[in-house]
Amino acid sequence: MAMPYSQNSDIASFEKYTRFIPQMEMEYVYYYDTSSNEALYAQNPGLNDKQLAEKMIETQDLKLKKLYSPEEIKKVIDLKSEQNRVVRTVEYNGKKTFLRMYDDMFKVPMEKEISASLKRLVVPSPKIVFATGNMERSVDKVGDKNYKTGFNEITFRYSLINQGFDVSSVDINAQNIPEQTTILIIADPKTQLSQGAIDRINKYINEGKNLMLLAEPETNSALAAVTDKLGLSFTKQALVQESEINSPDYLVTEISKNLDPTVIKFSKTRNNYPIPFLGSSGIKTVKDTGFKVTPLLKTNAQPAWEAQTGITSIPEDLKKQPAVTSVPLAVALTRNVNGKTQKIIVAGDADFMGNAELSRGGSGTFQFVTDIFSWFTNYEFPIDTTRPENTDKKITFTANQVFISKIVFIGLFPLLIILSAAFILIRRNRR
Repeated sequence: MAMPYSQNSDIASFEKYTRFIPQMEMEYVYYYDTSSNEALYAQNPGLNDKQLAEKMIETQDLKLKKLYSPEEIKKVIDLKSEQNRVVRTVEYNGKKTFLRMYDDMFKVPMEKEISASLKRLVVPSPKIVFATGNMERSVDKVGDKNYKTGFNEITFRYSLINQGFDVSSVDINAQNIPEQTTILIIADPKTQLSQGAIDRINKYINEGKNLMLLAEPETNSALAAVTDKLGLSFTKQALVQESEINSPDYLVTEISKNLDPTVIKFSKTRNNYPIPFLGSSGIKTVKDTGFKVTPLLKTNAQPAWEAQTGITSIPEDLKKQPAVTSVPLAVALTRNVNGKTQKIIVAGDADFMGNAELSRGGSGTFQFVTDIFSWFTNYEFPIDTTRPENTDKKITFTANQVFISKIVFIGLFPLLIILSAAFILIRRNRR
């Protein structure tokens, strides 16, 4: 798609933008370097990168003005973090950002990705910072429970790094939280936070900045100092429900009805697929700390009980205990600080943003997560490319009117044309 013979079609794919930015210029730079394309090396054993490049140029009969070696391209730009893939660098007024190709059916960036890259050049991009230092979930690792897919996977178009966000990490036990942080995420710390970390988080909250706390039933005590400041607490154990097809800790959640749109709005395109929480604590409001607490996800109307994680069935004696329903599992906290709305999300489950859950088919989790981060950025990122609904979309014809129209257009009009033609021919013959 980036070869010389495809340049015209590649440029044409940006016509929607060059119409309004006619000064946009495209420059194509060709280079070779070590690739993650294992199949290419397997099919060409014994060839080094330079020999592979020369072979490709010869077999595809490419006419390149310049082919940069690894040493030469690194003097221009280091693409190691981009896995030496095909990538665009979009530049404007001294600012620069990447616009990538993706490992999906379409490959090329679409309107959402192109618009996000351009917008990043003219407005400050939202910065997500993940806390580390206490065995939290990682945005750099694969694996079911880590967070690379949703946040930091450059080959996945809907990963937030491709939707206008900057993603980084900081050890809050030893380092200050960056001043430009838009959203701080503390995802399932498994060891107790140091006093220094707690002080940094408290300072961050007092400044009115946005925060996301994700816990697991076995380790949520590590966040007790922070949740107490917010006036919340977690249930002591995981919630379980009886199900014929799912494990007891598989909770089918429901989005709270009649959410205040001034607090949070969910996408109109959000499907009605379930948002499962696997092994989640419930959330309780224990005191007023000045925040407005809005439940986002709750357990459904089926009875739920507290139990240890990992059970395969619900014991009969547990069923005799008092059950609860519609327990909050994820809540939004808001308050006004210095004229701005501070936004905080607290969830009793950290797995729902993991690589496995975001890849689960038939789930509404991915859209829910996207909507949450859209809310954090005041709906500026990811870019909303939906169009207003058409107003003229009703057909008022009745079945009888359709029948009459068919008679007129299929029968009457052709008959009139035939009669007119016959009349003209007869007159001509008489003359």
